[in-house]
Amino acid sequence: MDKTKLLPIGVFSKLSGANIKSLRYYDQIGVLPPAFVDPDTGYRYYAFSQIHVVDAIQLCLELDIPLKQFPQFLDRERKQIHYAKLLAKGRDLAQEKIRSIQDRLDFLDQAQKDLQRGRFLQQSPEDNIFPLPEKACLVLPYEGVQNTADFYRAVGQLYRLAKQLHLPPRYEFGLLRLGCRQYAFLEVNPIGKTPEELPQLKFLPAAQYRFLQTEESCLPSAQQRFPQLFSAPTPQVVMEVEAILEVGDSTAPLFELRCALPQLPKS
Repeated sequence: MDKTKLLPIGVFSKLSGANIKSLRYYDQIGVLPPAFVDPDTGYRYYAFSQIHVVDAIQLCLELDIPLKQFPQFLDRERKQIHYAKLLAKGRDLAQEKIRSIQDRLDFLDQAQKDLQRGRFLQQSPEDNIFPLPEKACLVLPYEGVQNTADFYRAVGQLYRLAKQLHLPPRYEFGLLRLGCRQYAFLEVNPIGKTPEELPQLKFLPAAQYRFLQTEESCLPSAQQRFPQLFSAPTPQVVMEVEAILEVGDSTAPLFELRCALPQLPKS
């Protein structure tokens, strides 16, 4: 090997903009081995053309592409860098990041709305009817109340099930009563799934709900809390979650009980 046509690692570092520590790391993980390593001194030498590989590695880092995936964009036999594939991968990751950020913004918007509604309920508890959008929920039969070890074990099981089914969890979890059956629930993004495919998936239609703040978890006694609504012939949808407050007491959480109003017949 003619070392006169190669660049010592220090010179290559200055020309490529990658520090020596990074170059050694790239060699360690196999994405940029030196063109030659002196067997006597262990000193690394690089070809000038490898500067372009460093540029591609830096592009990977800017696009948040894991370096372990970099070899799939590099043809070591012909020394070709597949920029089209690299940019397409970067675009996919950017779109995924946008979706993640939008999900986070949606969460914050919903939490802000719930915070405003909770404040309003505390100031005017008699004005307690609000609309809720359609919700998709994973459910698990559960007969107890919230804020217990059994309840959080059920919620943990729902999160594991959501991960197993590739259903991203959304904002809320709590207790749900459908007709005469009670469940622990976790709101999810159904991603095109249907209850026919997943018996654990329930869709709650958009509706007007009557809200009630309580100092204890009381879904099993919802019928006593909303006697007029339970006297209606339509199936009941009742849910209970922890209320979001401007200042919450972790030792004594406030709960929010919601009972769907009967749907008026369409004219």
